[in-house]
Amino acid sequence: MYALDIQRGGIGGDETVNFVVGLHDAGSACTNGWARPVYDSATGMAKLELHDRSVFGRGDTEPRTLTREELFTALWQRIETVLSAT
Repeated sequence: MYALDIQRGGIGGDETVNFVVGLHDAGSACTNGWARPVYDSATGMAKLELHDRSVFGRGDTEPRTLTREELFTALWQRIETVLSAT
């Protein structure tokens, strides 16, 4: 089964969001990305600061701040990439 699970809490603490994308067993405790909400005072927007972007199929470890649109687009592209390869 291919799935995208987004859960509250995880590696970074209770205030974080944990991502699990890909083929996995329903009861497994795997993770491939986590983020924490931040407020960007320059733009006046809430964003997510990703600390592990392996959810996108990359091994990037430097944090990156994304808007909700950027996050959704990146997740959707990852899902399309994986599904088209199967």
